[in-house]
Amino acid sequence: MLYHICSFAELITARENGLYHPPSLNREGFIHLSTEKQVLATAQKWFAEQDGLWLLQLDGLPIDALIFETPEGYTEAFPHFYAPLSWTLVQHIAPIARNKKGVFEFPTTWLKRDSAI
Repeated sequence: MLYHICSFAELITARENGLYHPPSLNREGFIHLSTEKQVLATAQKWFAEQDGLWLLQLDGLPIDALIFETPEGYTEAFPHFYAPLSWTLVQHIAPIARNKKGVFEFPTTWLKRDSAI
């Protein structure tokens, strides 16, 4: 499984359109993804000041558009998806929130991609 962090508004738009096309796809040419091991560090580094975030759990990504790359300044490879993301590849969704200490925690409860939210 791979994961992507997004806003609630982005989640709703993707569900309605059947396609997820975040700004990073236009700006950088790919969608930033994380492995389960990388999600929390990614959330802390890039989303520390944001609330209302959701985590998309992805499976079945076409391997021709998925590349693991090591960004400059990192020692670890991150998955990058070089195409818009079909909503059918989203398996589950969950809010990702901080604990009382302000640190993001991995969700313990997941909803199916088209569940009422």
